[in-house]
Amino acid sequence: MYYLKNGLGYNKLASYFSFFAICASVTVGNFAQANSLVLPLEKLGFNPIYCSLGLALCAGFVIIGGIQRLSNFACWIVPFMALLYLMTALDIIFLHSEKIFPSLKLMFQSALGFSQLAGGIAGFSVLKALTTGFDRGLFATNAGTGIVPILQANARSEHPVLDEIASLIAPFLVMIVCTATALVLIVTGASLMKDLQSTNMVTYAFTKGLGSPIGGYIVMVALILFGFTTILA
Repeated sequence: MYYLKNGLGYNKLASYFSFFAICASVTVGNFAQANSLVLPLEKLGFNPIYCSLGLALCAGFVIIGGIQRLSNFACWIVPFMALLYLMTALDIIFLHSEKIFPSLKLMFQSALGFSQLAGGIAGFSVLKALTTGFDRGLFATNAGTGIVPILQANARSEHPVLDEIASLIAPFLVMIVCTATALVLIVTGASLMKDLQSTNMVTYAFTKGLGSPIGGYIVMVALILFGFTTILA
């Protein structure tokens, strides 16, 4: 927004960008993350209102401390939650190693199979698949929204290229986490459970994959940390 206003002189465009960035942060970011975070907690019997209030208070405590407190918190919590979730997912995949290749085959066939491509000739299927893919990628990484540069601008690096490399790592890591999650959903059969949606399906998959309720709790802990850090951003 500063570049649009001070660099290019587009004052109105900078104002529009700021307005829509705020709208996107509140709706696509906070609403969706808070909902995903509260879903499994509600299933455990927690009141969604109290969960939301607690989340808001915790976010306020971190944000009021300024960008330094936010950065310190994120630097400590993000690697922990990523390793916790990813290592558990890889463990489940390893326990069901005989289903890995059939699951990968199913994933590629579902996206690139003859029937899917034939349907895509009509236009809608491919367009819908591409739109959904871009939507999920944008939601997971904020790539292309214009919000990431605002956060990156606070970094103090030796060269701008380092910031660009750091911004490219996030979509790559998201791809790994999402692929691992998809494999867990397929190898455990959770993807066939029509009555499960969103994070509840993932919780079920991890519980079944490990054969213990601890799998569901790991998902909940990771989900709370993922959602919370996204809301902070």
